[in-house]
Amino acid sequence: MTLASEQLDQIEGRLMAHRRLLAQMLAAMPDTQRRQMLDWLDARSVMRDGQEDPGAVPTDGMAEAMAVADEYRAIADLVAPLPDAARP
Repeated sequence: MTLASEQLDQIEGRLMAHRRLLAQMLAAMPDTQRRQMLDWLDARSVMRDGQEDPGAVPTDGMAEAMAVADEYRAIADLVAPLPDAARP
């Protein structure tokens, strides 16, 4: 394993930890606030680039915006399906 590969694994591990922490914090919120935050995440989970199929045609400089949208979606996906009794 190369140094670069090890660094990428560390970054991915840290990202997963942050994602799970944020999901746990959202899951612990009162229902109304959690719903507001999930709606906020949902509104930002699709990159609005004026295309019929957003993000279908990659353009220069859009990788970061697409990654942010994907991360919002990943966080919401960890929280949204959890009923109150099954929160982590």
